[in-house]
Amino acid sequence: MDQTAASGDTGTEGAAPTATDTDTISLELSDLLPDSAGNIVIEYDGGNLAVELLTDQAVIERGVAAEAVDASGGDLSGFAYCAFGNGTTVFFPTDISLHIVPAHT
Repeated sequence: MDQTAASGDTGTEGAAPTATDTDTISLELSDLLPDSAGNIVIEYDGGNLAVELLTDQAVIERGVAAEAVDASGGDLSGFAYCAFGNGTTVFFPTDISLHIVPAHT
């Protein structure tokens, strides 16, 4: 009985992405425009997302907001956040993985 597979055949052709598949994007903090309160909100609908946030700003606080609103009155309660030394706070859903990466200047 021949049990060899054709070269490159992994048996997953046409398979749906798995829950561990992650979309990764890189953003520079300095390129993002905060609202009048100094907030930036990252939103993402669907799948797993990892964000590499490039900055030389120091992180001064991290957590999950018990109560928070953006400058337009949008509810940010329950969002994770990362506050930086320049007064900017980035809010994001807790299922997004945020990685702070030193920016190369």
